[in-house]
Amino acid sequence: MWKLEKTDDKKYPYLITIEKSEKTNLKLLVQKKWPSDDESIFCVRHDAKPDINAIELVEEDEISSVRWLEDQTKVSIKLNRTTNQQCEFRFVTKKYKNKPGDYEQIFFKSKPDDKGASVWRVEETSSDKFPYRVSIIEKGNPTLSLLTQDKWPGASGNIFCIRANEKPEIISGKVIEEVPVVFVKRVGKRLSIMLGRSVKKTLRVSIFA
Repeated sequence: MWKLEKTDDKKYPYLITIEKSEKTNLKLLVQKKWPSDDESIFCVRHDAKPDINAIELVEEDEISSVRWLEDQTKVSIKLNRTTNQQCEFRFVTKKYKNKPGDYEQIFFKSKPDDKGASVWRVEETSSDKFPYRVSIIEKGNPTLSLLTQDKWPGASGNIFCIRANEKPEIISGKVIEEVPVVFVKRVGKRLSIMLGRSVKKTLRVSIFA
């Protein structure tokens, strides 16, 4: 889990908590929510400044992947969201110039998001019969758009839906969720879809003429 919280400190106004298995459990105080392009943000471990307190939750997202270098000097993180998806933290150990011992510097840097990444989008609609519209968005354009009776298939595993262009009078409204698409496999009239999240992540769409 990736958690961003406001703090009561001016120099380090945000606390990032990163939890992904026993190997990755970090709490870092940072100077900005997210680095701009080609910017490295200096940060420190929270336990080095325990008097700084988190006061307000800003955002919370699932972590898709965490990759450490073998020497533990860098961790690359990918978040399960559509913007500001990828970042890295570098851990640099330096020796003091005027006394024995080492000290640590940590740098927070963004990485380019996946270009043209596909997204699974769920929207509310103006229809009582088909209250949801689900779409696969590729490079900003919907390649599949269906009107459905529920957000996700229930216990039976099946849900009736129709193509959105068959009911142009039904208007889409609020976006309920957007999730990265890991892959879409087409075999005949069947689509197999995997989403980049930990639950409700795979489904099949069968299209009958």
